[in-house]
Amino acid sequence: MDAAPAPFNFSRRVAYYETDAMGVVHHSNYIRYFEDARVEWMRTSGLIDYHVPQGDFVFAVHELNCNFKRPLKFNDLFTVSVVARLDGVRLRLAYAIMCDGREIADGNTVLVPLDDQFRPARLPEPARALFAKN
Repeated sequence: MDAAPAPFNFSRRVAYYETDAMGVVHHSNYIRYFEDARVEWMRTSGLIDYHVPQGDFVFAVHELNCNFKRPLKFNDLFTVSVVARLDGVRLRLAYAIMCDGREIADGNTVLVPLDDQFRPARLPEPARALFAKN
């Protein structure tokens, strides 16, 4: 059995403009937190080199899920953990948002690389090899 890939961690604080009238982070921002962590993971892993405008592909979000457990508030320092794996042409990412040792939310996205005609495309071998490192 293969070992699970190591998680990538991305941390930041909640900005005031991300909160709503109840003083908590608006639900739509959790999806942005997933995306911020995913893009930083792509930068760190080298996968960003294959993403438009630098590369030949655009990574389209095919599926998205978010489960809310607890609220975040202004100035909370939180961490988004990302675990990614390649499944054929699909890139499956699992996320967990933590703050002060408590689970705030979790979720997942499925991305599909698309070529310049917006057709699903297989990543080139050097990009696929990035997943063998985990």
